[in-house]
Amino acid sequence: MELMIAPLRDHVRQALGRGSARLRQLAALDATLDEVLARREQALLPATAALAERRFGDMEPAAFEQHWRDVLRAEVELRLQRITGLVEAVANEMNPSP
Repeated sequence: MELMIAPLRDHVRQALGRGSARLRQLAALDATLDEVLARREQALLPATAALAERRFGDMEPAAFEQHWRDVLRAEVELRLQRITGLVEAVANEMNPSP
């Protein structure tokens, strides 16, 4: 998942870098936050998966499968939140609200 989302986030930052000064500043801030938080995420997300596996290990297969999907969905949402925020910033810059 990381191998797919990181390039997408970089692509969005590059697009921001071609925008206004505010968007370029946002892209730089996001890149800095990415560097700061990346190591922590790399340590915590696999631990979360292992914790979920232990927690749901005694469940019936169907129940486990549903809970496991929920955990994976939450990870995807977490990883895509920042990209969504960057895209929304571009949309707001292009269509400012009154």
